[in-house]
Amino acid sequence: MTEPLPLIRRAWPDQAKGFGILLVVIGHAWRGLQAAGLLPEGALFQTIDRLIYAFHMPLFFFLSGLFFESTLRRAPLAFLRMRWSQILWPLMLWTWIFFAFKGVAGSLANHPADWQSFPFWPFPPREQFWFFWALFLIQGAAYLALAPLARRGLLSPARLGLAWLCASALVLLPFGPWFPAEWVGPACRYAGHFCLGLLAARWLLSPHRGPGVGLALGLFLASEALALALPATPLGDMLPAIGALAGVVLVFRALEGRRGGGAGAGLARAPRPGFGGDLCRPCALFGGAAHPAGEMRGGVGAAAHGARHGDRCDRAAGACGGAGALRVDGAFRPARPCPEIPPVLTPA
Repeated sequence: MTEPLPLIRRAWPDQAKGFGILLVVIGHAWRGLQAAGLLPEGALFQTIDRLIYAFHMPLFFFLSGLFFESTLRRAPLAFLRMRWSQILWPLMLWTWIFFAFKGVAGSLANHPADWQSFPFWPFPPREQFWFFWALFLIQGAAYLALAPLARRGLLSPARLGLAWLCASALVLLPFGPWFPAEWVGPACRYAGHFCLGLLAARWLLSPHRGPGVGLALGLFLASEALALALPATPLGDMLPAIGALAGVVLVFRALEGRRGGGAGAGLARAPRPGFGGDLCRPCALFGGAAHPAGEMRGGVGAAAHGARHGDRCDRAAGACGGAGALRVDGAFRPARPCPEIPPVLTPA
């Protein structure tokens, strides 16, 4: 029998997520400059683009899996209600808002869209909203496979390791008419990273000491160098992504014990936002601040995923969701009321 994860507050997941969100903003602005013709597509552009996109999305899926174990113990109807309110409905809502802004912006957008192409049925997902659908498919598959084991206390590291290997192998599946990439491609690509977070949760969220900052930073830099040396393919990206995200996570975990949470403490703090609700959900799905009783809370903004490729109307659409607090997916629910803690900065 396996015991549930202890419900304690850890600051480093917020800091790691904040770092990833910063990279989302930089990466989208970087590609936006190139799409607008303000930056040549030369070696400098390709190198920085590769360094960012080699690991920042795997990092978010990893952090989502890190806090998913408690969700596996939910009843099926409760699980489906959470997936609807936190993933499917935001996918639909934000697709409509995004394309409405594109229609209003017209030729001012980098990638114009007219009203005739408005996606009243937003499936398969369009533009940056692929991550909603990918997360829904990954979590749904993980729930079907692992929830019976979790409810019986049989979610052992060996079984989680097997789930990780099976999920990682999905990048090898061929796509075709009966297995269309636009529906399942991103989910297959990132399922392994999600399951790796689920596998690593018990060690990473425990009080055991890990590698020091120097060793973790060395792992990150070596993985980024490997990403530059390998071709950008789903299979070729896997090892550098795992190494880089592990380096980021271990750096912030090592810094957590220092005064004020270390150099990354500012990435985990933000003032209480002025309004909440569904508008913040596109930006908080991948993680949040762990409450003292184990609850996860999301935070501020949708700017990064709403600013894809520097689109003027995309940025406006992202700004609409500029604030809000949200109990995010895979959340631990507190056993008793606990003090309010400022939400993590999440403009992704």
